[in-house]
Amino acid sequence: ASLKDMLHWCEHLVDSEGLFLALKGQYPQDEIKEVSNHYQVIRTENLTVPNLVGERHLVWIKKA
Repeated sequence: ASLKDMLHWCEHLVDSEGLFLALKGQYPQDEIKEVSNHYQVIRTENLTVPNLVGERHLVWIKKA
């Protein structure tokens, strides 16, 4: 799912002090641009997964 959809579906699960962590494949530049002003992407991290071909990224998001 897109970051926009994930945040919409799960917003009730994270309070104002919590973080939403999303695991994505390729770096989601376009999806990050679509994140609502109600949220702030505070960090992205490139992950290396042993024996896995392909990119993985962790996106850290908090409520604005």
